[in-house]
Amino acid sequence: MEFKVIGVVSSPFTEKFGIPRQSGLCPSSWGTLVFEKEFSHPDVIRGLDGFSHLWLSFLFHENKNKDIRFVTRPPRLGGNERMGLWATRSPYRINPLGLSVVELENVEMINGRVVIHFKNHDLLNGTPIIDIKPYSVESDCIPHASCGWLERALPSGVIAVKWREPELKPANLRLLSLVEEMILLDPRPRYVKEETNNHFAMRVDSLDFHFIVEDSIATIVEVTK
Repeated sequence: MEFKVIGVVSSPFTEKFGIPRQSGLCPSSWGTLVFEKEFSHPDVIRGLDGFSHLWLSFLFHENKNKDIRFVTRPPRLGGNERMGLWATRSPYRINPLGLSVVELENVEMINGRVVIHFKNHDLLNGTPIIDIKPYSVESDCIPHASCGWLERALPSGVIAVKWREPELKPANLRLLSLVEEMILLDPRPRYVKEETNNHFAMRVDSLDFHFIVEDSIATIVEVTK
């Protein structure tokens, strides 16, 4: 079985650490999908702009682990419990396939290429997309669905984000909001959550944001290129 990559994502998420664990958690995130030239015929996107959300099927292209794991330790359970692979959304799949719903902003043609602009996503920069489907409220929304072990998952250990110096804040307000949203989701490994003054660096777009957490307050102490 062969897959054709229809396009590649450009995203401010340039490394794994800090990426939201699912789409829909960082409204300020932005992204673009640029189609490959052979799939950039205007007819392929006819009617797409009438939808508010899209399903993107993608490849976990940075997953270098070739071992098959039938169980995994979900970080949201503190890494202390084992769950079956199919009961998790771990990126370490038997087949490296992912599925994410994103919020559509607009679609356009640029230099003969189809370009889809979207937001509120969880896709790493450079992610190859292999399929697109429109989100259907009629069939895709299940209000009374149960969520298994996720219903008892650990809450975030960060309740507020502060900037040590006001001048550290990026002038780009969307980037500013995105960084704060990402840190509020608490990207730290669960095994260090009981410790304080741990220094972490999270790369967003082209900047590294250094922060420490103490008493559930994350303080951004430095921004570097």
